[in-house]
Amino acid sequence: MRSTRTDDRDVAPELRKAIERTGYYPEVVHDAVASAVAGEQVVSFYVHHEPTFEHDEVRRHQSVVVLTPTRLLLAHTDEHAGDDLLPEPYTSTSTEAISLAAVKSVVVTRMVTNPTKGPATPGSWPPTTSRCASRPPPTGRTRSWGCSPSPSSSAPGPSPERAPGGGLPRARLRRAVAG
Repeated sequence: MRSTRTDDRDVAPELRKAIERTGYYPEVVHDAVASAVAGEQVVSFYVHHEPTFEHDEVRRHQSVVVLTPTRLLLAHTDEHAGDDLLPEPYTSTSTEAISLAAVKSVVVTRMVTNPTKGPATPGSWPPTTSRCASRPPPTGRTRSWGCSPSPSSSAPGPSPERAPGGGLPRARLRRAVAG
């Protein structure tokens, strides 16, 4: 498949810098992503480092989405405390490669806190309120590629949220956007 972009520049060096800027096991994350890219041109990417609070601990994980001329790559790295399998702390990285030909739809879910205050004057586009024009409200977005069972689906099989073993968000990438 030939790229239709006018700028056919490979942005792999910028991807590596973005991974390094997060400070989250950059060598581990980059190694997994580079392996999945397998020498293909990197057209675009998104790197999301997300610390989460779990009781008295901070858990970190990172998602990297890479677009090549032929595939959409999803990589997710989690850190784990030692356990019965591996007594020392470790990371796990899952990668998924999706052929662009297999992407049949894109679902975007937008959540808005305090919906009675905005995000815009009902029925207007583009947003006309000064509140929205100067600062969008906090939102959460969920993006899904292809077809996966909905979270309320009773279909057997792995959760659409996580692959077996808890790694890569299979069909969903969540991004919290602070207002």
